[in-house]
Amino acid sequence: MRNFKGKLQKLFEEDQRDRKKLKLGSFGYAELERRDSTRRNEVKKIVEKSSDAFDGKDCFNSATVLLHSTDLTDLNLARKIATRCLTLGYRKSSLLLKIVEDKTALAMGLEQKHGTQRVKRTRT
Repeated sequence: MRNFKGKLQKLFEEDQRDRKKLKLGSFGYAELERRDSTRRNEVKKIVEKSSDAFDGKDCFNSATVLLHSTDLTDLNLARKIATRCLTLGYRKSSLLLKIVEDKTALAMGLEQKHGTQRVKRTRT
């Protein structure tokens, strides 16, 4: 896949921009999930064809997009890529891996290890 680096960077930037728009009330969670799903599908195509050529930033960008899922397959892929990001020495990879690990634990119904995710608690 030609120019995957530019595409991954664009998908990452769109992902982050949409999170800001959500906070501003530009759209709701249903629209965010629709956009996230589209981005995740694009990232998975790139990962399938080009991940052997990824550098640390490519790993970071792709894992960040993938972690915005509740699907364990996506989260496991994000964890694999985030681990590679750490191995490559990318400076933001340690926190990213913690976030992916916590998100995966929550998706499995387990307690998070690092406390990176906000969890709504109900009063009893």
